[in-house]
Amino acid sequence: MTESAIEKNRPAELLKSSLTWGTAIFIINAFLQSIYAIQVCPYVEKLSNIEVVTANLIITFLTITLRYFILNNYFKSHLFKPTSRKLILLDTAFVLTGGILWAIYNGLIHEFPIESGLKILTGFASTGMLTGILLYTIRKVRLFKRTAESSNLPTEQYTSISKDLLTFAVVIIVLVLVNGIFLVVKDLRWMITLEESQLVWATKSVIIEVVFVAIAYSFYIILIASFYSKYLKLQLHNQTNVLDAVSKGILTNSAKILGNDEFTIVAQHTNKMIQQLQVHSEISQSIAYTKNLQNALLPSQLLLKKSFADLFVLYKPRDVVSGDFYWTEKVGDTILLAVADSTGHGIPGAMVSIVCINALNRSVREHHLTSPEKILDKAQELIVESFKCDHSIVRDGMDVSLVALNLKTLSIEWSGAYNPLWVITDTPNPHAHTNIEFSKSNTLSILNADRHSVGYCEKNLSFTKYHMQLKKGDQIYLFTDGYADQFGGKKGKKLKVKKFKEIIASIHNLSKKEQHEYLETTYNSWKGNLDQVDDICIIGVTL
Repeated sequence: MTESAIEKNRPAELLKSSLTWGTAIFIINAFLQSIYAIQVCPYVEKLSNIEVVTANLIITFLTITLRYFILNNYFKSHLFKPTSRKLILLDTAFVLTGGILWAIYNGLIHEFPIESGLKILTGFASTGMLTGILLYTIRKVRLFKRTAESSNLPTEQYTSISKDLLTFAVVIIVLVLVNGIFLVVKDLRWMITLEESQLVWATKSVIIEVVFVAIAYSFYIILIASFYSKYLKLQLHNQTNVLDAVSKGILTNSAKILGNDEFTIVAQHTNKMIQQLQVHSEISQSIAYTKNLQNALLPSQLLLKKSFADLFVLYKPRDVVSGDFYWTEKVGDTILLAVADSTGHGIPGAMVSIVCINALNRSVREHHLTSPEKILDKAQELIVESFKCDHSIVRDGMDVSLVALNLKTLSIEWSGAYNPLWVITDTPNPHAHTNIEFSKSNTLSILNADRHSVGYCEKNLSFTKYHMQLKKGDQIYLFTDGYADQFGGKKGKKLKVKKFKEIIASIHNLSKKEQHEYLETTYNSWKGNLDQVDDICIIGVTL
């Protein structure tokens, strides 16, 4: 059932509940009033028990009929909302109407004095108020059981459970005091007029009256407490079941919203939480699927190992998906290898990376380019075209280090956008921008990249190509800035490029598998409990 259907059917459910239970309780009231009249009212001694009960039932049925027609029109009217307070007052008025009819009937037919008529009205008013409160608690229980799970907000103003209980207590205490005082005063005035020989009988009659009234009050109070307790138990059970399901990852349920107490507010926030969790769950599923798509675009380790005998790939996205990526393509004897850092990270970075991977693929496969600088120039053109927008300039793109290695001659051509190329060889390289000697037999040669990204550029700058001749045993490193930019250590500072060079220098004699393990262990130790700040991608190759 939809929420709109629930709201549409709620007045009908409330009417049905009110009429069914109201009729039953009104009939019970009629019998209690008849027993009370037969036991303690001297003016009906000349009447048989059947006459008293019959008269009470006839008046009660007239009241029930009047109640049916008024409530039926009341619920169908758009001018009135069936709030609990209005329904309690209505039920009190209906019972009091029966008392008025009963007082008029007895005054006209059986010549009851006015004082007895007032006593009847007081009793009926008390009974009516208790009946209204009892029907209020019954409606809460029945409607809660029949209402489907809903996230609708309550239509009534918020009223706390403590206020409900306090109101019930005050009403009952007032009724007990008013009726008690009325009975005591009336009975004392009556007993004063009696002869001494009648006092024993009068005392017994008063005791019976007080006990009967106490039992009647207790009957209503017990029923009210029982149904209200059942309502609270249903509310708590509903909340507990929904939250237990949420704790198990089940987000298909929602808490019932009925009434205007604390449980209503809790249910409202519970449903909001479930809706937010459902959204997060859908987003998580979408991200997981995006990760699968992104991983499918990355070259497999098997493909890389076919081209390189000894290499490692350290790939650590900051989020589930990454803006960093690595890419390779083989054309004849030349293997193209790139490590890139797309604009952003997470989902935005992953979307940009897909555009960049597509641009690299098209540059090689469609435009048949193999020279790194030409590939980057064409990729820049394709990326700008992909992000072309009539209303604004999209500056997204990538920082990249792209090397073309001839597998036979071991000569390399390289171009870069912000990301450098590091080469470890046994002699300083004249083509390198910087040469750092680790020892007499090992030098770190650094090729610096162009200082502009592959993407929108106002000056439409081209990329520079560098050439180096390598030999077997030389090592090359391509990487993004994520590793060096990680905060950590004792002072929570960046690791920085200088520290990264020292790490590479200390492990360059190890196998690539050992280098991978050392780099990851060192990174985790440096980061400690701090969050990863950026995506990380490092590729190391031994020729």
